[in-house]
Amino acid sequence: MADNSVEYPNVEYPGGFGIHDVIGYGNSSLLVLDSRTLETVTAIKKPLDANGALHVDRERQIYERFALQGGHGGLLKYYGTVENGIRLEYAARHDLDTPDVTEQPLHVRRRWIMQIAVALRFIHGAGVIHGDLRRANILVDDKLDAKVADFAGSSLDLSPLLIESPAFNPYYTPLSTKGDIYAFGSLAYEILTGHRPDLDRGLSFSQELEGESLGICAMIIKKCWQGAYSNCDGLIQDLNAAAPGSSPARNIVTMRMAMLGIVGLTIAVLALRPSAKAWFSVRFIRTSM
Repeated sequence: MADNSVEYPNVEYPGGFGIHDVIGYGNSSLLVLDSRTLETVTAIKKPLDANGALHVDRERQIYERFALQGGHGGLLKYYGTVENGIRLEYAARHDLDTPDVTEQPLHVRRRWIMQIAVALRFIHGAGVIHGDLRRANILVDDKLDAKVADFAGSSLDLSPLLIESPAFNPYYTPLSTKGDIYAFGSLAYEILTGHRPDLDRGLSFSQELEGESLGICAMIIKKCWQGAYSNCDGLIQDLNAAAPGSSPARNIVTMRMAMLGIVGLTIAVLALRPSAKAWFSVRFIRTSM
């Protein structure tokens, strides 16, 4: 949230708005609340400077791509441009770092994880790589539904990322679906546990998950980190299987069989190509950490 006691003399606010309308800001842009222009409350995102204008223009292009694809309920609604900024749906409950949001019951947090995964599948299908998937970029509306947001640094049709998440992709390039899915695994871990995974400590994925009350979701998070999902389809399938009311025993068997299938296919390929054994041994050690 913005500190409305601070003035920014060099900031050009949207016409008719001022410091008291600001509801958020970052390094490149600010958000003002607009409850007057349309029948619904919206937020106007306006760049702070020339560099911010590049980021906001990238976000405009991405939201226009989403609109061409029919839009998605897991994203903020896009209402077009305002001066050199963009107008978006206002998420009344702010982001996943907001205290009253982080204290929501487990069934709500599980729903967010599924909503984010489904939105991410749409995002990738539209030719977009988010590149900065974290709690601060997941907004929550007044119905407690999650919305993936902040595409100011994202990639469109494999254009370079303007912003990269600082610590979520040690093994996969951020400019990839696997990079986003790796970040999704860390995000899901944080939503369920309330704290970030500390994978920089040198622990294996399994050690990081030990002691956490993640249930069957631990296996899904581990697969995200290991790059077992090439896209969001398998991820969503596993999340559906892990949903309350499904048979836990059947779910665990299904996912373990999927993992065995990946390993079995790799071994079969190596049997045909012995020269790949050295590469596999190095890669297996790396992705098993």
